[in-house]
Amino acid sequence: MIQIHLFNNISCFQEINNLLKELSPDAEQITEHDLRQYLKNPGCYILTALDSEREYPNNIAGMATIVFIWKSSGLVAEIHDMVVTPA
Repeated sequence: MIQIHLFNNISCFQEINNLLKELSPDAEQITEHDLRQYLKNPGCYILTALDSEREYPNNIAGMATIVFIWKSSGLVAEIHDMVVTPA
């Protein structure tokens, strides 16, 4: 079963890097520091799709970045870096 969770486990940053390679093979690796800085940014969130049939830490089946932005028309959300594992 797949469940959606707000990402907050910094120790899984390598699994995030593996997903980003699926999105773009030439993507630069993010560091643990980069990920911590990103998660401190208000209005920016990483959602992960966790597969309960896989063992931790290989249970991240997908992810998406959601960014909330105030515009003149009001608060909007944008989805970026949406990717799932190929299997």
